[in-house]
Amino acid sequence: MPAHLGISEADAGKIVAWIQSLSEEGSLQASLPPSGEVEPTQGTKPTQNDTLILSASYTDEGGAGVKPLTGNTSMYLRNNTNSVRNVFEIRK
Repeated sequence: MPAHLGISEADAGKIVAWIQSLSEEGSLQASLPPSGEVEPTQGTKPTQNDTLILSASYTDEGGAGVKPLTGNTSMYLRNNTNSVRNVFEIRK
């Protein structure tokens, strides 16, 4: 059973042309690499109370009559090392 019974052949043709254009070599844009490394201390010695905050956001281009949409998130990463002195101070 077709997913969209009321779609015209012209509209279906536009959808197919758009999908096929995604695989064209010239349509690919430069992007950030899918992986990498972050130097959290930036050359300094980390301390017990350091927290690394990673933030990312993305805004699409929107469209005709559609405002661009933005999404964002942040992740807080505490220093994962503890000194023995801090462990004993906490237990007192």
